[in-house]
Amino acid sequence: MSPLVLVLAQAVSADPALPSEPPDDKVAAKTLLAVGLAGEIPISFVAATGVVVLWFGTILVCPIVDATSTSTSYGRCLGDAAEGTFAFVLRQIAHPAIWFPAAAGAPLAIAGGLMLRGSPPPPPAQRTPEWRTPSKLPDDKVTIMVPLVDTRF
Repeated sequence: MSPLVLVLAQAVSADPALPSEPPDDKVAAKTLLAVGLAGEIPISFVAATGVVVLWFGTILVCPIVDATSTSTSYGRCLGDAAEGTFAFVLRQIAHPAIWFPAAAGAPLAIAGGLMLRGSPPPPPAQRTPEWRTPSKLPDDKVTIMVPLVDTRF
């Protein structure tokens, strides 16, 4: 019985005149979207930090404070934790290194998304996967098959 061999391969053309990838007409839209979303990273990090700190206080700190202190109740601890977390988040968002990238990045991300949404899809000939080998190759071109995955069962 012969083993079943599964091989995925990528065609590598030895002719530099053959284009390896179709030209992408959405480069500007993708760049705007990427730069805009990168501008949202600092404010997202501050918001996520605030949520994690509040959860940490609610789950771990406030029950311990309530169990060990006679003057502070669980509800008062939660209120203090929420107030402190809210003040921390507001102080961080007020910093120019946080709000300026977010203010500049939001319109860029919206513009990039609208440009991507408004552009037509590529023709079907350009949507074929790159690893699919052409059905008929010219005689003067050399094609080398490079195995990407070789799985034997």
